[in-house]
Amino acid sequence: MIHKHGFKALDRSLKDIFSSKSGKSSDLPFGGKVLKLSKHLRLTTSNESFQVEQTRLFANWLLHIGEVNAGDQNTGEAIIKIPEDLLIKHSIDPISDLIEFVYPSILDNFKRLNFFHEREILAPKNDIVHEINERLLSLFPEMKGNI
Repeated sequence: MIHKHGFKALDRSLKDIFSSKSGKSSDLPFGGKVLKLSKHLRLTTSNESFQVEQTRLFANWLLHIGEVNAGDQNTGEAIIKIPEDLLIKHSIDPISDLIEFVYPSILDNFKRLNFFHEREILAPKNDIVHEINERLLSLFPEMKGNI
């Protein structure tokens, strides 16, 4: 997640960089340059054909959403059908289940060099991000003198 001021600063910078003599690109968002996700670089696969196919399908689904093809019109809102295998069903505490799924045995693994680089939780709103962060931080034992 990035703060809205980061996007505004990027927008102003790109408008300045790409402004033409006519000044038309200074009126366009991001100076008229459209940044498009064409490949999900974080997805990794094994060599097993089933895993490769599953990853390919998931990557295409992400691209489909990123290109705003999931809804009928581009109104800023869309209903997106989440695949059944990605849903957390019948849970008393879905956030804890999500944390355990993404960060298995976190207390045993958090000191591993790439443990957090290999996984992430994305959330649509800052209040959800803050709740997940608070839950994660509450799992760690106090580290006196290590700060």
